[in-house]
This record gives sequence, C-alpha cells and structure tokens, in this order.
Amino acid sequence: MTLNRQPLDSILVAEKFRSPIATPLITVKKFLPLLVVLGTSSSVFAQYFTDMFTGTTVNSTYWRSASPFSDSSVVQSGGTVALSNHGKLISASSVSNSVDVTLKFRFSGSAYDQFRLVTRTNASSTNSNQEFDNGISVDIRMRSDTGSTAANVAISRSNFPFGGAELIRGTYPIALNQDYTARVVDDGTNVRVYVNDLSTPLVQATDTFRGGNLIGLTNREGAGNGSSISAGSQVRLSAFTINSSTVVTNTVTVPDSSGKLINLSTLGSGGFTMGFVIGGNTAKNVLIRAVGPTLVNFGVGNAATQTSLTLYSGSNVVSANSRWGAAANAAQIANVGGPFALPLGSADSAILLSLNPGSYTAQSTANGAVLLEAYEVP
Repeated sequence: MTLNRQPLDSILVAEKFRSPIATPLITVKKFLPLLVVLGTSSSVFAQYFTDMFTGTTVNSTYWRSASPFSDSSVVQSGGTVALSNHGKLISASSVSNSVDVTLKFRFSGSAYDQFRLVTRTNASSTNSNQEFDNGISVDIRMRSDTGSTAANVAISRSNFPFGGAELIRGTYPIALNQDYTARVVDDGTNVRVYVNDLSTPLVQATDTFRGGNLIGLTNREGAGNGSSISAGSQVRLSAFTINSSTVVTNTVTVPDSSGKLINLSTLGSGGFTMGFVIGGNTAKNVLIRAVGPTLVNFGVGNAATQTSLTLYSGSNVVSANSRWGAAANAAQIANVGGPFALPLGSADSAILLSLNPGSYTAQSTANGAVLLEAYEVP
C-alpha cells in the first residue's frame, strides 16, 4: 500500500515480525536533485498496550495496584496516575522476554523521591521495605538522602534474599514538578535507559538474571517504611507504552552523487521513534506527521484514535503537537503538496518547521497503529 501521492520512485525496505497490525514498512522516496536526509534509522515494535491514564480508576486490563503501607496509595485522575509512598503498579499479565517501555513522569512530592521501574520480576515483595524482591531495576531520583544530585540514574539487579548488584550509574538533572520522558529497552540480556533523548542511551548494562516476566512501577521512597526524609513523596505518570523490543531497524544512506532523499515513513504501533539527519549547510523546511485516525481511510486495522508527536534534537524538545489543526501554522500544513491530506479537525499530529543541519528524533505516542513520516517541503 502506497500512501504517498508524489510520483516518485520508491525504495521499499520491509521485514516481517509478529505484530497486531500490518507488516511494518520503511518507505523511502528518492528524487533528483534535492538532498535533505543523508541517513535515517527507524524501529518498529509489536505493541502490548498504551495507557494514557484517563478516567478515575486504574485500568485492570493493564495493571494491578498495591499499597503496602498505611500511607501508600495509587490514585488516577486528570490524565495521570500518582504513586505515593511506595504505591505500586504491576503489569496484569506476563510480557515477553524482550520489552521496550516508554513513559512520561514527574516528581510532584519530595525532592528526595525516587522512581523505580522493574523488569523481569515476579512482583513478590516479602522484604520489610516492600520493594520488589527480584528483577532488573531502573532507578531515577532527583537527589540522594545526603542531597547529592550526581549518579542519580541507576540499573541494578535484585534477588532477595540472596542479594543483588548495582550494574551502572549515570547522571541526568531532574527537577521537581517537571515532565520527563524515559525509555527502557530490555532484551533479556542488555538493558538500555534513555531520558528525554530517546535515541542515545544514558546508561546501559548487561545481565541475564530473570525473576519473572512482569513489569513493576513504584515510588520507592516514603515515610511508610520508617524513613521520614521523603515523607509525602509522589511520582505522577501521564503516559506509558510497552512494546516487544524485537526491533526492525532499517538504516538508509543516500550519498550526494546518487540522489536526494525527500521523504521517509514507517508504520508501527503505539510509541516508537524515527531518527533522521539533515545534511548540508543550510536549513530545510520539514513536515513531520504522526498519522493515526486517518489510516482508517486506507484500510489499516487497529488505527490509533489519537496521536501525539514530539521532535527532539538530542535531549532538547524542538516542537510538539497532538492535533495538527490546532497548530499555529495549520493552514501551511494543509497546503503542503504531496502527502495525502489530513481531514480538518482530525486527531492526527503534524509539525512543520525549518530545521538546521543536524540529527533529530521524532517520537510518536498513540493507542494504536501510526504512520510516522518526514518530508522535505518547499
């Protein structure tokens, strides 16, 4: 299925994997003589679920919650779920041995708080602190109990009561009441952690230990276990996507002498990213789209009913959009020639702007199938 109406030659790179949607495609359009993107890579995943935490109760299809202490709680409202004083979310069912998790979080309580995501766990909590007994833990905190902000991101192995090991630490500045996007990729052997820059790992480690096949989330600090320094601690999550990390990665490089790459697109599901590089010495006008609802018109099953799109340069957010018609330059987006039109008022996302030479990452978040695209435009 070709969705691009431009009369251009196509190079199609496709690899099959198990997915609830159609076989994902990386479609590259070449045109002479304009060169925009010198190299691009993209990954597509089979999706387990995306939770945007709408409504006032935790979705029991995805999660079971736990409040191990008298002041622990898990409260969902207003598009977020708040984990307070050791409150926990645990995946309702087992996941595969390879997972790719993307989530948005913020610390909204104590400056000493710590957020923990655990993979490869059976979710048992028999220790006195009611931590997850086993698994691979990814910890992100603002500062230590002594006030240090260094080495605040860690990967470790837990196996209570047999002991564990810290595998690696890194540093990323975290502030109170500010949203961050984190990504954890665990293939069963290698664990990579990303914060805001979702294409370059902040820390990574290797460990083959497995305690189970569940995912656990918790606000690790809190007064409930006898520690008062983080009393009132709270982490709020506003988005969570988990996919299989069986990744289809395609890298296309077009040298100057062979032609000009003006469009690339990939069909995937839920949250995933597409990276591209703008070469040369001058800025280029680029249209980036995360198309979900409009895919229904092309017979795509499980099309997302809502998408959001964020463009990064390194760890910096360049632009973001969740409804293209609400953009200040919606008229210009509508008048771009070549791509198939998006209905006015649709919940598809689009960003149109001028980009300087450099590396960029487009990230989509959605509740179903999404076509993530990038175009050079006049």
